[in-house]
Amino acid sequence: MLITEVCELPSKGLLYSALGSTLELRAMTTIEERMRLSGENFWSTMTAILNRCKVGTDYDMSNLTDFDFFAALVKLRIISYGNNYKTQAKCLKCGKEQIVNVNLDEVRCSMLEDDFVEPFEIGPLPMSGDILTCRFLRLYDHISISNEVNNWLKKHPNDVMNNPEYTLTMEKMLVT
Repeated sequence: MLITEVCELPSKGLLYSALGSTLELRAMTTIEERMRLSGENFWSTMTAILNRCKVGTDYDMSNLTDFDFFAALVKLRIISYGNNYKTQAKCLKCGKEQIVNVNLDEVRCSMLEDDFVEPFEIGPLPMSGDILTCRFLRLYDHISISNEVNNWLKKHPNDVMNNPEYTLTMEKMLVT
């Protein structure tokens, strides 16, 4: 029997009509580990893994915001491998590298306010005075952007100055 745990979504489910404030996940198996190691596109691969590891819902994980996605990935990491995450960090002042142990159970994230609605407004902008209406990116947006950028890079491998990733991201985020 696989271990399952509940992940609290930073969005509290406010941005989805068919998903609550939590998501139950099971630990990854060898199949998901193979998927993770062989995936070419991070967003597509990890979305497919989340879709396999979710429990009790048929909600498509590609509809998650990126911040709910990362909260779910941290929870999936905890239940699959444990809460101790060992990584290497480099001091910005002296350049010395050291091993750092992070307890992922202690990592906290900000939750959306209960009255939050999407789309949301940003502004007025300092120069134009315009008010932008925006939405959060979903995983399907990241997958689409990544695919478009990869196709563009194949056609223009030496043109780093005109990489369309920023423009594509803004196009997906801006409503008006």
